[in-house]
This record gives sequence, structure tokens and C-alpha cells, in this order.
Amino acid sequence: MMTYVTGGASCGKSAEAERLCSLDGGRLVYLAAMRPFGEEGAQRVRKHRAQRAGKGFTTIECFDDFEAVLDDERVVGATALLECLGNVVANEMFGEAASHDGVADRVVDVIEKLSHRCHHLVVVGNDVGCDGETYPSETRVYREALGEVSCRLASLSDQVIECVAGVPVLLKVE
Repeated sequence: MMTYVTGGASCGKSAEAERLCSLDGGRLVYLAAMRPFGEEGAQRVRKHRAQRAGKGFTTIECFDDFEAVLDDERVVGATALLECLGNVVANEMFGEAASHDGVADRVVDVIEKLSHRCHHLVVVGNDVGCDGETYPSETRVYREALGEVSCRLASLSDQVIECVAGVPVLLKVE
């Protein structure tokens, strides 16, 4: 089973994803995709760790080699929370071994395979592209790739939830 949780910045996506994971029982795995840059990044990591404290999650950092999670036995049969899709796409596009070519295909392929290894995969995404701003070409390419991955994951997911001002809204259930 796969659930995709999306929404804008600081809208409650992470809390909703954690709540969904806790409903399943069993082993909980947190797939941390954010490479923490600077103090702001460190603060976000601390915030999310504090939010998960005492909930039983085992953390797997996957910002250097996202595909390696497929070989990690800790995800097999677990309820896994992938936080977050925007970081996965950015890591694939701008990391050391990065390539813009086929990024959407690579990311969707790994996530789809991961969903089959897990009991339940909850993916936290990002609502980007609604602001109407004009961005430099590299940012535009990133936003387009993230948008494509988001649409494809929503199509593959059993549930899609959008968080709006802290309120989860069920958009799809199969």
C-alpha cells in the first residue's frame, strides 16, 4: 500500500504522515532524504526528530544514495515514511552523482519498488508551482520534475491526502 501526502510548506504534512504510520502498528521506518545544510537545515532535522520522539521510528538516512533503500532489509514488511519527495528529487538532480536526465523515471521507479517491499509506504510531497512566480531555468526544471513525480505517485498511490492549514483532506482512496 502507498499513501501520498502533499501540501504547502508547514501545513501539517509530516504530522499527518506520522499519524497514518502509527495506525498500522508494526515496525516503523523513517526514510530521511533531507541533506541538512546550515543552521536552518539542522533546525528542521531537530524539529522532525522531536516530533517523532517516542513513536518507535528507526531512521534510515537516504540522501546520498536513495536507491540503496531497496537493499535495506529494515524496510521489508515495515511501515515506512519517506520525508520528503522534494528532497529526493533535489538530491537526484543536484547531488554529486546528479543528472537531470530521466530524474522523474528514476525517482518513481525506486519509490514504486520500495512500496512493494514495505507493508505501507507513506510519501510526503510538496505542493510547488502554485505561486505563479518566474524562476531561473534550473529551478524551473526542478519544479517541473517534482510536479511530474508528484502526479505519477498520486496515480500509483492507494490514497492521496492534501494537508491544508493543518487539516488533512482525502483526495483519493482505492
